[in-house]
Amino acid sequence: MELQPASQPHGYPPAGQGGQGYPPSGQGYPPSGQGYPPSGQGYPPSGQGYPPSGKEYPPSGQGYPPSGQGYPPSGQGYPPGGQGHSYPPSAGQGYPPSNQGPSASVPSNPTNAPQGAADDSTMQPFEPPPGFLDNIPGYDSITFDDIPLLPPKEDDGSRGVEPKNRTPFAVAKAISQEEAKAALVEYVNSNCCYGKAAAQEMAISNMTATTAFRYTLETFTEMRATAWAQVPFTGNEPLDTSMNGQAPQPWDIPIMAKEKFKTEKRQMEVPHTASVKPCHKCQGSGTVVCATCHGQGTAQCSNCSGKGNQTVGAETHPCTFCNGSGRKDKCGTCSGTGRAKCAQCKGYRQLKWFVQLTVTWTNHVLEFIPERTSLPDAEVKQATGQVAFEEENPWLYPVNHAPDPSIIKASADLIEKQKKAFPNERQLLQRQKIYIIPVTQATCQWKESPFSFFVFGLENRVYSSDYPQQWCCGCTIL
Repeated sequence: MELQPASQPHGYPPAGQGGQGYPPSGQGYPPSGQGYPPSGQGYPPSGQGYPPSGKEYPPSGQGYPPSGQGYPPSGQGYPPGGQGHSYPPSAGQGYPPSNQGPSASVPSNPTNAPQGAADDSTMQPFEPPPGFLDNIPGYDSITFDDIPLLPPKEDDGSRGVEPKNRTPFAVAKAISQEEAKAALVEYVNSNCCYGKAAAQEMAISNMTATTAFRYTLETFTEMRATAWAQVPFTGNEPLDTSMNGQAPQPWDIPIMAKEKFKTEKRQMEVPHTASVKPCHKCQGSGTVVCATCHGQGTAQCSNCSGKGNQTVGAETHPCTFCNGSGRKDKCGTCSGTGRAKCAQCKGYRQLKWFVQLTVTWTNHVLEFIPERTSLPDAEVKQATGQVAFEEENPWLYPVNHAPDPSIIKASADLIEKQKKAFPNERQLLQRQKIYIIPVTQATCQWKESPFSFFVFGLENRVYSSDYPQQWCCGCTIL
């Protein structure tokens, strides 16, 4: 399978942030001489989770806001004092306004609501205007779409040295004629498309034992992307704003995969990036013009189907139900108010904005099967084989002691291919395996019909393309 590299993202670290790369000069990932995970340690290292064992996030006693401090800090409202207006609007209104929770009825015509807007309950959230959101150091180029970030540059020392003494290959076990015949009889008995007589009465004239190989290369990578995200702000949840400190850079945030060599995706809020803004969709009103009635509060007249008139015979008269207006009944969507709850803020009038980090761990698998027998590759892939060789490191060197020269070449080619296949992803681990799949080909005779069959895999699977008693056209043993 041809792997396509992802598109080029923004650089890392951001331009203008000093002359140090990531990791600092002289330090690789992992440090020279250390694997990933370090030798003798699991993944994650024993006793080290995130957060560390026995600790919470944030650390005990460091909740948000800090002990003794409210949010916002004493003396600071929203917006900050001195800007000439307060939020929510007008005195006497709490948050949300009295008797107007997110599920309460909405005012019929708020003065600060955008005119001509539609109920966006079925629409995707749209972006706020430029300059609406805060500038966060290190996230100057962030957008509303996930943009992959270039991973830290790897130090050549992190690749280690080529191993000299590798595990010797195991030897596949051969089967006897009795075992081969028993495997064929068992298969035929479980398949309604095959006659039993040929399997039971055949004579095996020759058996050839050989070995099929399957080589796999797994490359476990991590990709990080950031984007602005928003959720309705109810006024009750805590906020982790820039007042708590400077936001960490994306690749500095500690987050680990739950299991190595397993594809996984996780999202989290980047610490110290949250802020609260009035909803830009409804301009802080909590409502928008009803899309069903377009703000009129009435629905289409059911008697004239909204035409405003009726035709009786050859004459056309104004509809007596709606007096020719085409609208009569109260709109069921907005209950006649002409306004509907804003789908962006869910009627809460405010949005919590934050930088969202998306981490994707991917296990890229490549496979090679040498052509050693007439057994189809599809059959070899499905068979259970014995792991004759397995090696795992952050960076692998090609196999150099395989019994089949084509495996040595394939290993070198695939490892080299993976080095440049994922420019937007950090390589964490690689694993290569060679499976030995025992294959026995039996040549047989039943009456006047010669045929052959294969018994292969540790589970003694059977395959034959010319079994003499096939009752349905095109049937083959799988």
